[in-house]
Amino acid sequence: MSTRVKELQYQHEQLRRRSAAEREEIADIVYGLDERLHGVGRAVDRVRSIAKHPLVIAAGIGLFLAIGPARFVRFAGRAAVLAATARKLRYLRG
Repeated sequence: MSTRVKELQYQHEQLRRRSAAEREEIADIVYGLDERLHGVGRAVDRVRSIAKHPLVIAAGIGLFLAIGPARFVRFAGRAAVLAATARKLRYLRG
């Protein structure tokens, strides 16, 4: 076999090994994202189920009109943090 053919075979094998390693790395990244997005999906489903109730919608609109948009956004952000903290504490307690 010529030297050039051997070089090409070696390069081909190196590329195959590197590709396999990169595929494994990408699979690990995707698995981590999937785990994170699963929690986000559950949260979105929970918000959708709560938001379907007309009383919740009316209360949200009333609160928005009563306190103004800036304070409403700040209040909603704090409420979201509080809800997430409560869920984590419930999870830690078992």
